[in-house]
Amino acid sequence: MQKARLPESAGILERALKIEKSMDKIRSAEYLEAWKKVADRRIRLIFASLPIDGPSIPDEMREETVDEVVRITWRHACECMADEEKIAACRANIEAMEEYSWALARKAAAKEWELVLAASK
Repeated sequence: MQKARLPESAGILERALKIEKSMDKIRSAEYLEAWKKVADRRIRLIFASLPIDGPSIPDEMREETVDEVVRITWRHACECMADEEKIAACRANIEAMEEYSWALARKAAAKEWELVLAASK
């Protein structure tokens, strides 16, 4: 008994879909790296919108802080991408973005506090 063969066009379509998925992963990774650069540049903006009054951000403010960092930065990475592509890239990278945002915000809070203390001397 012979196996039924798919028409050649089905194979081409399958390869095209695999290539598209690969490109989506590449674009998503590119977006994440571009987003990290934007977050690094814009992190000081969170201090204008969050009530931070010390060298650290309380753990109970994690969600609010992460949301603020992502809100301020997501649109500014990969300017050539449409908003729909950026949203898809955010969804694909959300865990990495949340972890990076939290670590970056905590680091920035400590640095900002050092600047405040230095200025008060």
